[in-house]
Amino acid sequence: MDWHQRLIPSLCQPPPLLLDTEHRKSVDSYGVPSGRVGHGSNGVVMIYKRGRALYAIKRFHLRRRENLREYMKRVNSEFCIASTVGNHANIVRTFDLAIYEGNYCAVMEYCSGGDLFQSIKAMRMTHDHEKDCSFKQLMQGLCFLHSIGVAHRDIKPENLLWTRDGCLKIGDFGTAQVFRSPYNNKTVAATTTRSSSSSIMHGGGADAIVGSRPYMAVELVRNKAITKPDATDVWSAAIVLYCLYRHGLPWNLASVRHDVGFRAFVKSGGEDFVLFHQLTNKTIRRILCRMLDLDASKRISAQAVLDDPWCKSIMVCQNGVDHAQRRHRHSVYG
Repeated sequence: MDWHQRLIPSLCQPPPLLLDTEHRKSVDSYGVPSGRVGHGSNGVVMIYKRGRALYAIKRFHLRRRENLREYMKRVNSEFCIASTVGNHANIVRTFDLAIYEGNYCAVMEYCSGGDLFQSIKAMRMTHDHEKDCSFKQLMQGLCFLHSIGVAHRDIKPENLLWTRDGCLKIGDFGTAQVFRSPYNNKTVAATTTRSSSSSIMHGGGADAIVGSRPYMAVELVRNKAITKPDATDVWSAAIVLYCLYRHGLPWNLASVRHDVGFRAFVKSGGEDFVLFHQLTNKTIRRILCRMLDLDASKRISAQAVLDDPWCKSIMVCQNGVDHAQRRHRHSVYG
């Protein structure tokens, strides 16, 4: 049995409701609050400081029309996945589930460099090697998740976080799904969790419509049965790649009926899409088209993207410097 086959056996079945406030640590064990990272419909993320250590603490709030059992199942699902997949450089680590005023809190590593959205908005990365490095780190994280049968299902710049030394990490597993058993390679059913003002979720399980509108794969928008949840992540990563180079979105929704930009993309056949011609690198246009294949079964995988000669040639920086001694400026705060 491979090491990754031992990694997530408990995630292949609906998680038991084993949350127990009486025997959980208080969030005070991780220090005192020293700031707020962000907030949404699901709760707030605070920075806690204990000595020199910093933690990101996500407080899970009970949602409107959500009963206690549904709340516990949602928290348990997210924590089980997030705490299990964090053994990779490009995944945010989740350490513990603690208690704050009766609410559960996920204790995570704090990424002090902000998120990719902030970097793109501030036009922090001016050189192609910095943008390419960001994209390759994203694909490394996705490839790892997919290799152990986990789909993230809400890849967008806001969920891609920077450490101060320029390591990109995938965070927020609120809509993640275990889609394949590591033992028999069969697709498994899963339920998952979240919706917000920027995200969409209808129903649950493998066919739930989840994600953020501009990054949602076409099969999600069309409400088709989702047989390859990992392929929806690849689509979202392609939109992130476009954002890195163009500082904007190619369309707002992958719907021929509702979006003029996407209609033009479909009519063009892909590589002749007018917005893609603004990308001077033909290789990136080619990769984008393969990642945005309208047929999810034919869409290139995360591993195949990494195996592409162009992606193989990308140098990922270490502590902000790559092997060619080029300094990378990723983080807004670095």
